[in-house]
Amino acid sequence: MPRPPRSRPGLTLLAALLATSLAACATARLDDDPAAYAEAEAALEQRLTRSPDDGDALRDLGIIHVRTRRYARAHELLTRAFARDAEDPRTLYHLGLASEALARYDTALRVYGQYPAVPRLSPYRRLLAGRYAALS
Repeated sequence: MPRPPRSRPGLTLLAALLATSLAACATARLDDDPAAYAEAEAALEQRLTRSPDDGDALRDLGIIHVRTRRYARAHELLTRAFARDAEDPRTLYHLGLASEALARYDTALRVYGQYPAVPRLSPYRRLLAGRYAALS
């Protein structure tokens, strides 16, 4: 009589982590055309001219730069946004992506490692946890 297959918790955990990290990658649109964001980018730049400490404008402009692969500027903007609101999940996630793209893996791990503080219902909690697992 054949034996039933043995449970392999290590493989199950690895599969779950891989699925999470792939889901995180799939939701990040990093190949967008900068021209598609020209109007929003100009409006955000104007907001920052009027109010250089506008955390939402810093974050949103940083996200545009991540999506259009302008990582150095994205990292600068998102770092400034993080200084104003270190708990914003969108800022955390995109700052992590910019850090990864610039090979600042220690910074990315520190940022992604804040996922337990993100509300459980936030989609960014899963994304942050997935990127954290992928880099760990």
